[in-house]
Amino acid sequence: MSSVTACSTRSAYPCALALFQQTISLRGYSGLVKIQPLATHRLPATRRPAVVPAAPQEPTDHYVVFGRESSEIPAAISDVVCPPQMKLGGFPSERWVVTPQIEAFHKQHVSTTPAEELLDGPDSELKTLIGPMLQARYTHTQGLTVAELGPSTSTTVAETLAHGSNRYIGVDLSEPLAEKQIEFLVAGGAEQFFNVKGDTYALPLQSNSCDLILTSCHPPFVSSTVEDRKLALDEVHRSLKPGGEFLLFPYNEKTQPPEFQAYLADRFAIVERRLSPLGSDRYAVVLQKRE
Repeated sequence: MSSVTACSTRSAYPCALALFQQTISLRGYSGLVKIQPLATHRLPATRRPAVVPAAPQEPTDHYVVFGRESSEIPAAISDVVCPPQMKLGGFPSERWVVTPQIEAFHKQHVSTTPAEELLDGPDSELKTLIGPMLQARYTHTQGLTVAELGPSTSTTVAETLAHGSNRYIGVDLSEPLAEKQIEFLVAGGAEQFFNVKGDTYALPLQSNSCDLILTSCHPPFVSSTVEDRKLALDEVHRSLKPGGEFLLFPYNEKTQPPEFQAYLADRFAIVERRLSPLGSDRYAVVLQKRE
């Protein structure tokens, strides 16, 4: 599948980005009780302790972990994230790498492109397919650790799942794109989200640490070699908890090399499949980790 077709979930930019990548390479009731005064005697006056106002809660300091600002892993995700070990090939190569030139291009793009073109449009597959799947399958569950691979500036997954006791971790190799996603999520009021700079072929995630990993139109799964797809799949399998799930889009058995299909079937079971509203055999699949 071409990266142009695969990347229509977002704005025109990520589609162009995918081409560029190929070219250069998640009350109870309260009532009032009326207290009646004592009829025959009065209680002695007592001094009540002064009420100390609660200190304002410090806002979460969002930054790209392992980025320019800090490599410190926030305590809230110290059981999930680990220092990355980059396994990138040379440049140019078939594998996606972020060179200083590409990073400069991303920085310039996110600073000059209107927000509505960077965010997921209402007719995008992230809004019409992925979002509804997440709502139906996961929003009734709390305590989830969710990792999205290559989210770019998309906010749909985080806005859907980063609430309550859930934790959302965006893993992206491009720091300017991750910084822009942070900006959008903070503006939207999201709280339980974190961003980590990392490579899908060597995920900065501890083994057996995630309940759900997902990716949409991510080059390692749509435009890479079979061997690189296997490597990316192994990293997802390693990072998932026993019985954890991997939402992959797009996936179509008809266009996948038989070798990769067999490799995937040995490690995952397909537990849900949905066709995109755009058709064209563009499926989102939920894969459950086999032991």
